[in-house]
Amino acid sequence: AQAELARMNLDVPAVTARAQRAADITHQLLSDPRHSQPGDKVRLGRALLLRGRLERRGGDIEPALATQVETAQTLLECGDQPEALDLLAQCYGETGAMLQGNGEVRDAVRAQGEAVKILSDLVKASPGRSDYRLALAARYGDLAQLLRENGQAPRALDYQRGAVELLQSQLARDAGNVAIATTLARLRADLSDLLAFLDQKPEAMVQ
Repeated sequence: AQAELARMNLDVPAVTARAQRAADITHQLLSDPRHSQPGDKVRLGRALLLRGRLERRGGDIEPALATQVETAQTLLECGDQPEALDLLAQCYGETGAMLQGNGEVRDAVRAQGEAVKILSDLVKASPGRSDYRLALAARYGDLAQLLRENGQAPRALDYQRGAVELLQSQLARDAGNVAIATTLARLRADLSDLLAFLDQKPEAMVQ
């Protein structure tokens, strides 16, 4: 909670220190069965995920990647808990973005693909959760960008269209959701650009 408050105040050093402190405390709890609680591993995963994001923001890419590996290992031990799976999808998405920045496109595609699989299952299990649909559409968009960069533009088009269609249907049910509307506008622009790149200009103009 202190780390989240510091993040809202844009105090990055304080956030990093408190996220690390949260991870240390949870590690201690997990090592002592007298005090450990069922949700401790999920809490540890959340703290590690935040620490990895902050390391990435600070330009410490290699430590951030190592932290996200630890995050994934921790969350994979939580089984099929929805909260843990949601965090795990975020972890894979973060990892994919960092790998992409390092020019490791194939590994980035695999990481984003894992995030898509997890979120697809969460959407099927909880079709009313708009946050899962929004996250899945964002990962579709990221994966489409990676595939395009890797010379697989036709395959990228399937994911880009899927992202737009997913949010169009969600926005029809939740017209006042600004986050969905904003993300949909960006994804539509990306789809139009991709269609033009593939020389499908009439459809690109419609988008």
